[in-house]
Amino acid sequence: MNLSTAQASNQKRIVLRAEGVWKSYDDGTIAVLKGVDFEVAEGETVALCGPSGCGKSTLLHLFGGLDSLDRGAYRSTVLRSIATAIFCVFCATRWASSFSSTT
Repeated sequence: MNLSTAQASNQKRIVLRAEGVWKSYDDGTIAVLKGVDFEVAEGETVALCGPSGCGKSTLLHLFGGLDSLDRGAYRSTVLRSIATAIFCVFCATRWASSFSSTT
């Protein structure tokens, strides 16, 4: 399928993509990510939401280069340090939230 020039100019550039990402721990006994597909286009704001243990932090670790995947692929056209910085902000926000609720 060929896109016209007008259609092509309206397409947003994908800056972060995961395709069929699998990640497990303890020699495969704890499967965390099971074939995750995910993409973020340039200019988008994205929030990862879900219950504890569903793989949100694991996915961010992979994007930030803090962990390795079992299979699948991910690609970032932005600097890896940006993904790591996003994860650090996420952790700091959770820490601050838990700290303020205990005082």
